[in-house]
Amino acid sequence: MENKVENPLAKGMPEAPKLDLSKIKNLDALNVKGDAKFVQEIEKKQKKNAVKNAKSKFNFTEEYDIQLPSKGKFYQDEDDENIKKGIITVRPMSVAEEELMSNQTYIKNGSMFRRVFDSVITNDFEAKKLIAYDSLYLMYALRNVSYGDDYTIELKCPECDKTFTHTFNISEVPFDEIEDDVEEKRVIKLPVSKYTVSMRISRLQDDEELERMKKANPETSETILGYIIKTDEIFDDNDEPLDPKDWEDFFTALPVKDRTQISKAFAKDGKAPTIRVVCPKCGTEEEYGIPFQSDFFRSSF
Repeated sequence: MENKVENPLAKGMPEAPKLDLSKIKNLDALNVKGDAKFVQEIEKKQKKNAVKNAKSKFNFTEEYDIQLPSKGKFYQDEDDENIKKGIITVRPMSVAEEELMSNQTYIKNGSMFRRVFDSVITNDFEAKKLIAYDSLYLMYALRNVSYGDDYTIELKCPECDKTFTHTFNISEVPFDEIEDDVEEKRVIKLPVSKYTVSMRISRLQDDEELERMKKANPETSETILGYIIKTDEIFDDNDEPLDPKDWEDFFTALPVKDRTQISKAFAKDGKAPTIRVVCPKCGTEEEYGIPFQSDFFRSSF
């Protein structure tokens, strides 16, 4: 039986520690050309000053500690000790974050959640580094602390074909616990092609890269592009490296058994949460994925 992580918001969140505002990283990266180290230093200074100025006058909300499903396993290179433990501290969304949510440019280029998370996270941490499953979990937790636990969705019964609404508590949605033996990188020996692929776990920053690649490669499927983004190396059946320019053709031509092997390699990274709902029309109980509808980040009134 799979271990589940209960949303910590269901039991009440511990009070967040007082933080040194000089360590907060919450603003967008600067668009500066030049030496990488110099750019990073400028980014840090700009972020520190901007956050200090933004928060010094008004602060109407408390902060919440969120225990991530990964338990910090993939953030051990970070300086923030709480991040290393998988504890991320956020403040509820404000009008500023709502505006980020409605910005069509950010929605289209895949940067919306990264920008919102960077704005509400108060750890010394950049949201783009979140693994995909932690990012998904944080999205639910942020919705909870910002707008409340109740969420009403519209569903369609597969049995009677009727549409109905269902209200549930976000804090009661079970998430998979990422197991301790899950590694950052996977070396996968493919059974049919005999090729070997080295791939890594997905991170939030990949959303933006995917949108860029979709625009540059409109004829390529999103699945193939997702494979390419996560791939570090590919070796043929003679252990010779495959030229990256051939990766798209390679993944497109993969036999089903080889694709299944890749899926198995990432099966422990966490599944999208589901809920079981009884249709009020015909009484059929069905398991539904939770749809991300337009009012997810909206008040219930």
